[in-house]
Amino acid sequence: MFSRSFLVSATILILAGLPAPALALGGDNSGAPSSGSSPVPTPVVPAPAPTPSAPAPLGLNDVPACSAAPAEGETQLCGCAPDAPAGSVWGTGPYTADSNICTAARHAGAVGSFGGVVRVTGLPGQSSYGGSTENGVTTRSWGAYGMSFSVEAAGAGAPPAPAPLPTTGAGSPAPSAPQCTTLPEGVDRLVCSCQGSPEEARQSVWGSDPYTADSSICAAALHVGYIDAGTPGPVTVLRLQGLDSYWGSENNGVTSQDWGPYGSSFVFDWNQ
Repeated sequence: MFSRSFLVSATILILAGLPAPALALGGDNSGAPSSGSSPVPTPVVPAPAPTPSAPAPLGLNDVPACSAAPAEGETQLCGCAPDAPAGSVWGTGPYTADSNICTAARHAGAVGSFGGVVRVTGLPGQSSYGGSTENGVTTRSWGAYGMSFSVEAAGAGAPPAPAPLPTTGAGSPAPSAPQCTTLPEGVDRLVCSCQGSPEEARQSVWGSDPYTADSSICAAALHVGYIDAGTPGPVTVLRLQGLDSYWGSENNGVTSQDWGPYGSSFVFDWNQ
């Protein structure tokens, strides 16, 4: 029931022509707005965070040149330039700690003729190390040695290789490729052709990749396995700096000879 004072007030307002107060059903008629009367704010959806871009691969200018192997359990990043001096290597991964890192990297396939960044990890010594020929590099066997290392690719190499030489049939070089002899003076990159003949295999060659610049290119190509015996094909030769000594070896039916210091060397471009 409504109170007497409410009925009297409502009667007076009606007689005066004014609206009577609203009645709250089931409530206390306090006049407070209902809970659903306020506008619902539009939720703000945050913009998605940008996807971080992948870091650029390391280049030769980002790391020091490879020199000594790290201590056991340690890892280092270093660079092998295209003209990094070659040196002796013992083992077939792991290598003895006194092996030349960049020559070992080429043997392991971690870098090519254009060089690149490698990761070198120091490992415990081994009781023996077996030599092998891989990727044109021949390593030697050795007995026990106190420390070792492994090497793997870790960054960008050099610029991509140029397009391969056009061919005229199954592996035959295009007529524009001259017959290889030795690397001419003043030429840093040479494309020429070899026949893979027994006569070429008997030509003079010094070293075991790199080779002295006056070595027979075709004999060297057969020796390192860049071409197969009896299979004509184009070869790409890159000039490197000279070395203090060159080690001879027998490989693929070709025997190369030892030599002392020589002013210039060459290797083959395996990225072709």
